[in-house]
Amino acid sequence: MILFKLVLMLFIVMPAYLTGQSTKTKKISVLEAKCKRTPGFELLKELNVKKCVYWSKLNKSFENADIDCKDKGGFLVTLRTKEEHMLIALNAKNFAFFVGCDEREKKGTFVWHDDMSAVQDNNYLFNPPVFDKDEQTFCCVLIALEEFDYRILPNVCTLVIPYVCEIK
Repeated sequence: MILFKLVLMLFIVMPAYLTGQSTKTKKISVLEAKCKRTPGFELLKELNVKKCVYWSKLNKSFENADIDCKDKGGFLVTLRTKEEHMLIALNAKNFAFFVGCDEREKKGTFVWHDDMSAVQDNNYLFNPPVFDKDEQTFCCVLIALEEFDYRILPNVCTLVIPYVCEIK
């Protein structure tokens, strides 16, 4: 037993101590672990906000973007708070892209894709549509440009642009 402890000290603990390495493993969150093992996704972190996202390299319609995100095990990214919104906007790979809210189920009621809850009217991030609601169905597009205040603007779902997926 003493020999075992001596070997443990000489070959495991001492080299780690001398090189400044810890013998303890770093704990990572479930989201970080899932993000690391999901191809194409990256973890974004800023203060208390973490999102695991996939930035599309292809342009697709809203419906096809939604399908692609589901095929990847996620959904189009949701941006419920100012912090989440800015995390995505400031890391954007494109100036405009689809995010996860639309009014496809009920005209005039935009819902988030992760839990189908309604987007609140008082959400400063969201600008309601100014077009005739009866003519088109609208989906959400984040304009990642400072001159547009990084706003989410409803636009037609047939538009073909990049998109951002998220996994939780």
